[in-house]
Amino acid sequence: MRTKDRGFALITAGLSSVAMLAILGLAVDLGRLYIIRNEIQTFADSASLAAALELDGTSAGIARAQAAVAANPNKWNLAASNFSGTQVDFATSPGGSWEVNPSPATNYTYARVRATATAPLYFLPVVSPATVATVTGKAVAGQLPKPEFREGLLPFSPFAHDPNSPNFGFEIGQRYTLRWPANPKLGDNV
Repeated sequence: MRTKDRGFALITAGLSSVAMLAILGLAVDLGRLYIIRNEIQTFADSASLAAALELDGTSAGIARAQAAVAANPNKWNLAASNFSGTQVDFATSPGGSWEVNPSPATNYTYARVRATATAPLYFLPVVSPATVATVTGKAVAGQLPKPEFREGLLPFSPFAHDPNSPNFGFEIGQRYTLRWPANPKLGDNV
């Protein structure tokens, strides 16, 4: 072994250790941001669905929708932090103009929830001037009326004996056979 090659393995191992620690730190920060992004999207999805379910064309429905978003139990930072500064908007169509408090609230059937979280960075500031990262999420949910129910309301639905009767021809205490709904492509009673 030559004397001028001595210590090369030590220098290489030292530099490799520094590079591996930098990559590990990068993975920790980016992985944490990825988890936060998923938490925010989960919150936005569930909050927009809860808000859309409360919309009924009245100002009281708008207030209930906003309260449903505020009462959403989902949190971020591994369920340790509540969301603050969440924005809730309403519209008459999924791509329509969004309003915070529409008046009158008639025909407002879509809710959009936008959430933001600011997370501190631990390892990325070593190679970047940023010390925090802002992560956002957005979701839209709405109500669409179903104009007809040819296949029944539930997976197993009784067929109406008399569609003009208030109870569709059914009598309390009587037994009825439940069938899987008809395939609309094959006909009503297939």
